[in-house]
Amino acid sequence: MSQDSFDFRQFSIDQTGCAMRVGTDGVLIGAWAGESCATDASLRCLDVGSGTGLVALMLAQRFPQARIEGVEIEPTAADCASSNAAASPFSERVNIHAGDFLAPSFLSTVPASGYDLIVSNPPYFRASLHAPDRQRTVARHEGDLTLEKLMEQAARFLGPNGLLALVTPYDRLGDLRMYAASSRLMLTRLTEVRTLPHKQPKRLLSEWRHADTAIDMPPLVSDTLIIHPAAGYYSSEYARLTGAFYTTSLRILATG
Repeated sequence: MSQDSFDFRQFSIDQTGCAMRVGTDGVLIGAWAGESCATDASLRCLDVGSGTGLVALMLAQRFPQARIEGVEIEPTAADCASSNAAASPFSERVNIHAGDFLAPSFLSTVPASGYDLIVSNPPYFRASLHAPDRQRTVARHEGDLTLEKLMEQAARFLGPNGLLALVTPYDRLGDLRMYAASSRLMLTRLTEVRTLPHKQPKRLLSEWRHADTAIDMPPLVSDTLIIHPAAGYYSSEYARLTGAFYTTSLRILATG
């Protein structure tokens, strides 16, 4: 690994006073979003709902010339994200805003040409019981930042050729298509995520861009990512996607 990369698991434990949550959803979207973008491009990227900064830092590692911004409404998480960014090798290129993505005041931080890549691992529980503490509730339940509002606002802030990348439960695909149509976004890439080959898809990785019409278009790229081909092993595709973010090797089941 280069000097501008680090093991995210180790970083989350001992580099700062606040823990960085390293969940599968965040790792997936941080590694998957914007794969069609040139790695040496001077991108302007935004991570919506940064949590403690994992996805923003993954983007900074993948795109060495990019400027990364994050926005996080929960003050404690925003402070942790800022601390994690400051302690990383990417501190000069990552800036975390403590605030509301939907607030009119956030518009003042948006580049004049819009963002090249907006990424989000959004809160998505709608009808379940709320977590007992406020920070977990904000992180896990839609609240004011619904998928509909997220896509609508992102459509306003994307540049002409910008991409919006999301990780959501698989069963939200119908909602995503409906909200995208009203925001004049079209689906360009879709990956269903299965934990094991025989399991139903649990997560969905989707990428959207401005459409010429409000009519939904079929995805240009559609595939399936299996995380574990067998219990205790990672697939070669998952290792390819995420391996650059770990200094210790993933165990891979040899499939040829």
